[in-house]
Amino acid sequence: MANQLTTPTPIRVSKAVVYMKATAVTVTNAATIISLFTASTDIQARVKNLTITPPVGEVTKIDLIGETASTLEHTLTLQNYLLNESSWTLAKVSGTMLWNVSDETQLELAMGGAGTAEPTNYRRYQYGASDSGKTRVVGSIAIHFPIGTTDLRTILLNNAYVMSLGDIKATGADGHLERDFELVCAPENYLDEVRD
Repeated sequence: MANQLTTPTPIRVSKAVVYMKATAVTVTNAATIISLFTASTDIQARVKNLTITPPVGEVTKIDLIGETASTLEHTLTLQNYLLNESSWTLAKVSGTMLWNVSDETQLELAMGGAGTAEPTNYRRYQYGASDSGKTRVVGSIAIHFPIGTTDLRTILLNNAYVMSLGDIKATGADGHLERDFELVCAPENYLDEVRD
């Protein structure tokens, strides 16, 4: 048989714009997700290796005693069973951001809370503290996929927790500093908005 792929369609990587807040957003049916991220500090266009993991709703089979003749397909006799729906897992987003040494990112603000003001225009952050104003706060991250002037899809993880801000490393091709990150949220706070 002759090769049917004589003129293959090239696959191009979609571009994404990442928005982050150190607070949750209020989602309504009157506004698009992207319209909730309007501040200049919301956009974080310095992200690569982005991976979005939607919630997973696993279904398992529980075997029971005995057999029953099936009424589906070929009416064969099969072992009795039940299907058990497990609760949905957490949604997750992970990636690598260009580490901005000149100012805090929204991820750092969500991970370290308000931080502690220091006398010389600096602010210190410590992770894991339980003091008022210093605890980890929920944030939000929106990943927006535009095509030209058309909005294709926006994915939101709202009320998201920063699980980790990883190693700070100089592994970029141009020697810039990078930092891995991971956020999770409950299934009910994961929204996938697709253009009709």
